[in-house]
Amino acid sequence: MAVTDATCAAIAAGVTKTCKPSNGLATECLGSSASWSCPANNMDVTRKPDFVTPAGVKCKPCNATATVNDINPQADQIWATLEWGPLVDYEGVSKEAFVDGYAIKIVDSKGRILENVGEAKKVPSSSSCCKPNLYSISIAGLLPTGYDKFMIVPMIGNTELPMGHLTATITDLSAGAGQTVDGTLNLAVTDTDAIINNKAAWNPIRDALAEQLSDIDNSQVRIVGITVAPGGRRLDGRRLAAGTLLVNWQILLPEGFTGAVPTAAAINANAAALKTAINAKLVAAGIPGAANMVTGVTATVAAPQSVGNATAPVFTPSVAFRSSPMPVGLVAALALSWLTMLS
Repeated sequence: MAVTDATCAAIAAGVTKTCKPSNGLATECLGSSASWSCPANNMDVTRKPDFVTPAGVKCKPCNATATVNDINPQADQIWATLEWGPLVDYEGVSKEAFVDGYAIKIVDSKGRILENVGEAKKVPSSSSCCKPNLYSISIAGLLPTGYDKFMIVPMIGNTELPMGHLTATITDLSAGAGQTVDGTLNLAVTDTDAIINNKAAWNPIRDALAEQLSDIDNSQVRIVGITVAPGGRRLDGRRLAAGTLLVNWQILLPEGFTGAVPTAAAINANAAALKTAINAKLVAAGIPGAANMVTGVTATVAAPQSVGNATAPVFTPSVAFRSSPMPVGLVAALALSWLTMLS
């Protein structure tokens, strides 16, 4: 929790309270105290209070996506890639040591969180410089009613800061046509758990696949899910180790795409290079034992489908949080699930 002060265990309607941050991330980015307020006449005891400390969060990514480029031509659906760098304070001092990931939200024009749409695990970096694309995530799915922007929120464990980086307004492409290509990589690996239980390993696989498909950018690729193949895991002593992973992926080919459509034959013809690229990117991402983790790759690819026939994933709705007005690039969004307000 970002705040454990008993003062904020409950906040009555029309009342503002000042609370003490409890962990390193909150202390580094909020300071010694911060204030929350319950709106007057509130009758919903489950409603989250507003974060009301002006410029209260003093940390942000050193660089982050501003414009959101939607490449899905279907109305009310999004396919976009967000990129950002490590966390720093307003003086440029790194605070990345205090995070273990980032939560991605869609918020409305008043900063209320509409949906939680993704999470990026911490990516290790040996450089103290700002790497603008240290983090990357592809978001695809139905846009919630009232959508306005994406928000990137630093987190540690289950704690999220009450503010995050706010992108520019999402512009829904909502015109044109395209195709989706669905496929599966069968990865023979030395340790299934090192990948399937660590989402920091997913983007390296996405990026390696995009690189091997010369006409495809990684913003067009998303990893849908990774599972262990039936009978594809064996015991090594007392530890689950070598086995086969099924990496399900999807590629979107926008209207006007003139490159080579991905096929199983094309991917399998370069399987050795793909294996090498995946291992190299897993090492760069700091995945333990990744140097030769992938020992074999084969691919299966379905026939392209028109985007109009594709079914977009529906995000799991989350509680809408109200937030106080914030400057462009920042928005208030309280994520302290145990705070309640008394009507």
